[in-house]
Amino acid sequence: MQENKTDLTKAVQQWGKNKGITDPRAQFMKVVEEVGEIAEAYDKGWQDKLVDSFGDVQVTLIIAAELMGVDYEASLAEAYNVIAKRKGHMHNGVFVKEEDE
Repeated sequence: MQENKTDLTKAVQQWGKNKGITDPRAQFMKVVEEVGEIAEAYDKGWQDKLVDSFGDVQVTLIIAAELMGVDYEASLAEAYNVIAKRKGHMHNGVFVKEEDE
């Protein structure tokens, strides 16, 4: 596992440990709950709640990743390196990968 953690990622991980968050499955369910809150906030036009919910998703993902043995920042970098080279087009407001056409 690559050590590429910002101070903020480390602080979130430590907060999770301090709070006794140890169950990867329960934490993943928390991720799903928080994503639902993004959808609700967006749908209802609640900008403050939208900002809060995006932050909550990040926190829950960082903790879930650590509990599952995944370096959050390394996985983000890997995903970006893949999408940076991706070709495709927009269709009805959604990016469609060239290989999915």
